[in-house]
Amino acid sequence: MTAPSAIPTGARKALAFTYDFQGRRMTKTVSNWTGSAWSLSLQRKFLYDDWNLITETDNSNVMQRQFMWGTDLSGTRRGAGGVGGLVKVYDATTSKHLFPGFGGNGDVTVLADGATGTSQANYEYGPFGELLRITGSWSRTNPFRFSTKYQDDESDFIYFGYRYYNPNIGRWATRDPIEEAGGKNEFTFVRNNATDEWDYLGKFPNPFAHDPGPPNKVPPPTGLFPKCDIAFRCAPTFLSIQHCGLVIDTGRGVYGLDGGGGKTATDTGTPGQ
Repeated sequence: MTAPSAIPTGARKALAFTYDFQGRRMTKTVSNWTGSAWSLSLQRKFLYDDWNLITETDNSNVMQRQFMWGTDLSGTRRGAGGVGGLVKVYDATTSKHLFPGFGGNGDVTVLADGATGTSQANYEYGPFGELLRITGSWSRTNPFRFSTKYQDDESDFIYFGYRYYNPNIGRWATRDPIEEAGGKNEFTFVRNNATDEWDYLGKFPNPFAHDPGPPNKVPPPTGLFPKCDIAFRCAPTFLSIQHCGLVIDTGRGVYGLDGGGGKTATDTGTPGQ
């Protein structure tokens, strides 16, 4: 990733990355243009627990930062790709412990000093994750910001795992890995709804999408069945496929008939027994 030659010499940079067999970013190298050649400015190595970054070192393997993770927005350790799951940032160069606070969609909005409890960084975002305001002495030290993803200050791109996201224009930098199977627009970020949804590793929007509930119901009847809720429901979209069908809750079991003719039942007992 190299800045165009039209960029002034003092601001022109080149970024180079390497990846492992899973596609995780393992190294980052930043070089500055001196006017006649590239001069090495920064080198970083990354260590992961699954897809969660846990340690960042320099090229001599000296630890620079460490990250601790807990449950993310999925309620599990990795189900949301770490979105909203960062617990602590440790800066090894100063031995400072910083604890993040989040918005409702998993965006880091504040960093608190573990020793004093005072705010050390504050972040405010636009509707597509672009930084509107970044303040505090440690705001740049912490790379995890929008959607709890690593942001490269040199490019402003946000590394999600499988793709880089450009929040300044609200779109991915590269095509969807599954191409048109993910939708007609291969560069759209979470269906243009970044204020309510998040993306799993740059692959697909929130698989735990909001369930609006049944749009229609009938009053509970009397007789053999304690209730009879009937509704047409669509499950959350997963990998661009949405499953819809009829759901009947009799009070003694929930029965479903999907659009493909398949049917499921949680209770096959005889009504009235």
